[in-house]
Amino acid sequence: MTRKRALLVAVLVALFALAGLSIRSCVTAGDGKNAPVRPRGATSEPRTRELAVVRPERRRTVPTDESSAAAVPSSAGSDADTADTAQGDGGVDEVRLVVTARDGTGRPVSGVAVTVRPLRRFETSLSSGAPLLLAQGSAQPGSERAARLHGTTADTGVAQIAVMRVPDLRVTGRSDAWTGQVDVTPAKDAVTVDVSLTVVPAFRLEGRVVHDDGTPVSNARIYIAVPLPGRARRMPRRLQVVNSDKDGHFTCGSHPVPDTRIVECYVMAGTVAGASSRFPVTAGLRGDVELVIPRGTVIRGRCVDEEGEPLAGVRVRGIMPPTGEITMSGRDGRFSMPVPGGGGGLLFFLAGRVHSALRDLHGPPEGVDIGDVLIPRGGTIAGRLIDDEGHAIAGVEVVLIDPWTEHAAARPKTDAEGAFGSEVIGAGTHFALAAVRRSGDPPGLHCYFRFEGLHAGDTDLTLTVPRGVWVEVVVHDVTSGAPLQFEKGVFTLVRDGAPHIVPVHRVFETGGETRSSFMVQVPAPGSWSFEVELPVSGRADRRTFVVAEEPGAPIVLTPR
Repeated sequence: MTRKRALLVAVLVALFALAGLSIRSCVTAGDGKNAPVRPRGATSEPRTRELAVVRPERRRTVPTDESSAAAVPSSAGSDADTADTAQGDGGVDEVRLVVTARDGTGRPVSGVAVTVRPLRRFETSLSSGAPLLLAQGSAQPGSERAARLHGTTADTGVAQIAVMRVPDLRVTGRSDAWTGQVDVTPAKDAVTVDVSLTVVPAFRLEGRVVHDDGTPVSNARIYIAVPLPGRARRMPRRLQVVNSDKDGHFTCGSHPVPDTRIVECYVMAGTVAGASSRFPVTAGLRGDVELVIPRGTVIRGRCVDEEGEPLAGVRVRGIMPPTGEITMSGRDGRFSMPVPGGGGGLLFFLAGRVHSALRDLHGPPEGVDIGDVLIPRGGTIAGRLIDDEGHAIAGVEVVLIDPWTEHAAARPKTDAEGAFGSEVIGAGTHFALAAVRRSGDPPGLHCYFRFEGLHAGDTDLTLTVPRGVWVEVVVHDVTSGAPLQFEKGVFTLVRDGAPHIVPVHRVFETGGETRSSFMVQVPAPGSWSFEVELPVSGRADRRTFVVAEEPGAPIVLTPR
């Protein structure tokens, strides 16, 4: 029995060996490479076969520093030489950009670093990894991530850059004191394109981040922004976000000098509450910036409901002052939030619940536990919005705001019947804002009407919007007394004796449009403060006027 079993195994091994030999001979038939197996007896080519597409290799040699200047055609070269160079080795179609940087008066600006990149993202990805730049005096290979081509303007304000031809290009110029940008669309048959790049005064920041004891703060995040002028709170325009290195040092790119000449830097670092600093800037590099983050404390606690049960997922935000810090309570309701050394407040938010009574929180550097924080259940606010004649006002947004935090809890919109209703918002007293545009109103600045004493749970409110009083505001020159034309400015209307009530806050910034007067809607007769700021000249004027029911003479403001 054993001999039969051994003989059977030997026969199977022999059969497998013969099968493998047959398969290898079929695969390696023909020219010795892998080829499809022909049926037995076939004498012609198979019906289908794969066709290999051979693509010509497109390569260009990046010149060294010695050969790059010769590779770029000079302005005195012949058209034939220029065309040959534009075609390039390997058939790459190129176009030469002659970029001239000028300031607002038309004078050439030297030392501006010029960057060229494709305007469309798919073109950037197609040309990535290719050596696309042949600039005067230096060679820059193309980036592996995006095609960015560099050059620097000479004393005449001119930089020459050879780039691969694409439909649209963006040319950017930056230096410590200048910045500008222009989009270019080269013609299909153009070999040389003259580009006029207008640059404006710019600033650049360098400095370091430290604690109040001088210790450097590493890996701090700095938000560089331009604060908007005016009294009302508005988010600043963010310019750039940078990080500090291990020694606390940071640097940013070049940005246009703002009209206000003021820049704001907000700094966040680890578990330390953020801090904000404002300082003036002028054209050029400011390398002495020192951003100080005071050592604060950490507030710990537990969010609970009315029954004392923990609440998970409560959003905790640092406010008064706003620190930018946000965290969430865990499954056990626990939270931990840093606050500034000078004290701060915390806002707790959960769908249907909001609590904002924690303010002026202090503690030692190691932190403090404040125990349980009750997050009460909220309710809805609903009602109708009508005019002074009882007619429904449709399509108006009613903004419901917590008066302490100025947090917009809801923004319901009125329907055709003037009815509105919010989702569940936090418990407590709120106020509402509504701006109404009626037919027959003159073109001008509409105000926000304010309604006090709205409580979560009120569902049968009637808010009556008066017509208000329209007045004309005229801006005069302080020297000549004539109307002063301005393009950029800020107008603010404040109730006299109540600086927190700001019915109108308007930033004029439409390019090319000038004005010396405008119409303003005042919510009601009474004493109001009118303020105008002109950030370009730095002049401002604020005066208090008594507005009557019937409009009289224009309100005249004279910025100084």
